[in-house]
Amino acid sequence: MKKLLILGICLMKSIASAAQDKDIVSPEVKALIAQADSCHKQGGEGCDITYKKALSLIRNTRKDQPAVIYNKLSYYYFNNNQSDSAKKYIELSIAQSSDPDNVESATNLKAHILYNEGHFDQAVKVYIELAKRLEAQHKTDKLAFTYGNIGNLYFSQNDYTNSLVYLHKSFDILQQERDTTVIATIAGNIADGYLEINKDSLAKVWAYKAIVLPNAFNPAEGKALGYTTLASLFSDNNTDSAIYYVGKAIDLAQKFNDERNLQRALVLKARIQKNEGNYKEAQKTIDSAIKLFRVTNYQLGLSDALLEAARISLKNQNYEKSALYFNEHITMQDSLRSKERYQTLGELTTRYETEKKERKIAEQELIIQRKNAQIRSWLIGGGALILGFGLFLLQYRSGQQRKLKLIEQENENAVLKAMMNSEERERRAISSTLHDSVAAKLGAAKMSLQSIPFLEENRRVEQLEKTAQLVSNIHSDVRSIAHHLLPVTLEKEGLVPALIEFVAEMNQLHLLEIKMLNQLPAGFSLSKREELILYRIVQELINNTIKHSKATEAIITLSLTDEQLKISVSDNGIGFNGSQEHQGLYSIRERMKSVGGTFGIENRPGNGTSAWIRLHV
Repeated sequence: MKKLLILGICLMKSIASAAQDKDIVSPEVKALIAQADSCHKQGGEGCDITYKKALSLIRNTRKDQPAVIYNKLSYYYFNNNQSDSAKKYIELSIAQSSDPDNVESATNLKAHILYNEGHFDQAVKVYIELAKRLEAQHKTDKLAFTYGNIGNLYFSQNDYTNSLVYLHKSFDILQQERDTTVIATIAGNIADGYLEINKDSLAKVWAYKAIVLPNAFNPAEGKALGYTTLASLFSDNNTDSAIYYVGKAIDLAQKFNDERNLQRALVLKARIQKNEGNYKEAQKTIDSAIKLFRVTNYQLGLSDALLEAARISLKNQNYEKSALYFNEHITMQDSLRSKERYQTLGELTTRYETEKKERKIAEQELIIQRKNAQIRSWLIGGGALILGFGLFLLQYRSGQQRKLKLIEQENENAVLKAMMNSEERERRAISSTLHDSVAAKLGAAKMSLQSIPFLEENRRVEQLEKTAQLVSNIHSDVRSIAHHLLPVTLEKEGLVPALIEFVAEMNQLHLLEIKMLNQLPAGFSLSKREELILYRIVQELINNTIKHSKATEAIITLSLTDEQLKISVSDNGIGFNGSQEHQGLYSIRERMKSVGGTFGIENRPGNGTSAWIRLHV
């Protein structure tokens, strides 16, 4: 069962002390900043008023840089759960800062704000851009913190492989630099990662590391993470040990006022109590966790806690409370995931279609202009003696040109018709799925819920559980439709992870054994439009292989040479009759032209086919 994610590294060291004051020279401004910092550190209210007084003084004297105060204001609002104000001032800080250290700390805070609001893709993008700058500048201390944050963001998306890669990078740097700021926290997050992929022995090793390693930034965090990991490991077969370790985590989090780890530990404790059959105590514990989530406005954690609370309330036969919790959980999931995804999909589709049509028109005009220029040049060079022959040739070429344009137009119409038919089939399939599956199940769920008040007491729990499972199936159907429209992995992680997922899904069908050889450097990426086009082309090539080649094996190879990306798809099938290019291959060639790339295919009758696409990067 998925655990709540805690960002073990809240911010970089530069943000831990808010922002550096080296851009401040005025004694009056320094005094006001020191007063506001003290207020902020002690958890006082109205500290922003003092910061703004300092900001007003800077604007009047024009001696100092305001970016440092923008940074401090944003950090203050962030700690007080005022995201809109925090985003406003962090953007001002980044835009007006001339100090690289201040820009780095502000960028890190911006990513963290985005994460807290549920904007995973934007947060990862900001962090990765920051990591590239830090790598180029060899700032290993800040790079370790950024790697840690990237690892935790991947964790939140259930991408434990990438998460562990970045967390280990962070831990290695901290260990090499003997930096104890958050090394225990990183160890605790690594333990969580191994726990999620069922490598219990490694999870236990890293949990004990988190408990014994020092952690200067937050002394409780690493130990609390270690204790909760051990509690999870023992929850299935040793309840006493699980309760002991989760209790240690709660005590530590309360002692050091660590709200995030306290929230996580409370949810885990409630889950252990529920599994033990102690439903009433589990209800008290999960209600405390939800109350704390609402205070801190941690939306992602609250969503998971609400689902657990719904299950516990069901066990306590409090059906009304269970339904309320479950409904709030579903509402939050929809608001965090679906809305932004479908908006982005619509924008990308519109932009792609518009650009494709404009590029086709421009290419046709250019071809015509080039041919007309060649004809004019030949007529002038031939002179008067061959004027008659030239006129004949002109007429001949004009006729050929009309035939060529007609053939090209027919090909384009055929491709367009194929695309329109494909899109219409897609729409009909989606419509059919929504009508036959989703709508039908929703109707069943509605009738089921309406029948509950009229059932006998002993049948209400069973009926409510069946209804909850039916709603969960509906949710899976809708997510499947969204994934078909635009793969989530492609949108969030890029081309290579999306192709890995596609290969895995195709291999599960046992129609063809597909292998993927990725020779691209780590962190390689293209624009969203280019990645979508390449992904669809690889899909089409694999589908052609399955339909026509009678192959048993295929290999997808990705490589980068001389600033050219090459993707090849080879199979061991019967080859094909290459005397005439069919519409599918013509469509692939035209799509590659639209992004400045090329497409080719090598036919080996009896020994398979090898198709390749190249793109200058």
